Amino acid sequence: MKPYLDLLSFCNNTGVRQKNRTGVDTFMIPGGMMQFDLTQGFPILTTKKVNFASVAGELIAFIRGYTNAADFRALGCNIWDVNANKNEQWLKNPNRKGMDDLGQIYGAQWRNWRRPYFVPGHALGYECEPDAWHVEKIDQFKNAIHHTE
Repeated sequence: MKPYLDLLSFCNNTGVRQKNRTGVDTFMIPGGMMQFDLTQGFPILTTKKVNFASVAGELIAFIRGYTNAADFRALGCNIWDVNANKNEQWLKNPNRKGMDDLGQIYGAQWRNWRRPYFVPGHALGYECEPDAWHVEKIDQFKNAIHHTE
């Protein structure tokens, strides 16, 4: 964690103030870099203690494309419970499917990206076929693993 804290300190002391769209200025160090000795542990960029089993459970849930907090909990990860069941904005969303539903979070988008596309009726070979919207489902995770270029 020392490389992370050192970079934060360096940025805070010598960084250039940068305005951004959020209205909260940041400090920037062009080309800032960190190096980690992996024999000393896995570099998670936080100053808090992290439960590795929870991190592993979350990653497995993302890879599996889970959209339900109960599935995350079954893998030892409960950090999505608040988003599923206590986030007022999400609780009011008409697309929410009930208790523990998370919607199309990261893993769901990795494994089941829905790309809508329009096909004019005449392109389908029918004179009277109506124009139609279709959805192509893309497994981005699988594509990334099998990409050969």
